[in-house]
Amino acid sequence: ATTLAEGQVARAQICGKLGELYQKRGAISQAINHYEKALRGLGQIVPRCDVCSLPLLAWELWVQMLHTLFHRLFVNRRKEDQGETYRLTVRLIKGLALGYW
Repeated sequence: ATTLAEGQVARAQICGKLGELYQKRGAISQAINHYEKALRGLGQIVPRCDVCSLPLLAWELWVQMLHTLFHRLFVNRRKEDQGETYRLTVRLIKGLALGYW
């Protein structure tokens, strides 16, 4: 089904549905693989190893520190609707987090 899908968003939706299906069946490792594949297809960075996640963790800590210290400059700057791709990304990250849990 993913080979017949047109566009990255459609492929990510199908991989996300497969991830949900495998998660409901109890095949957690396959579900995680599908969620990660879907997120990578949307251009999100998903680290493959613990060492690779350290720079990403440092970056997120830096961003959170800036948001905390200078919240008037960095928070609530986006006013536009994020759209379907953003909602799909959030849903996929939520499913991935449940798989990792």
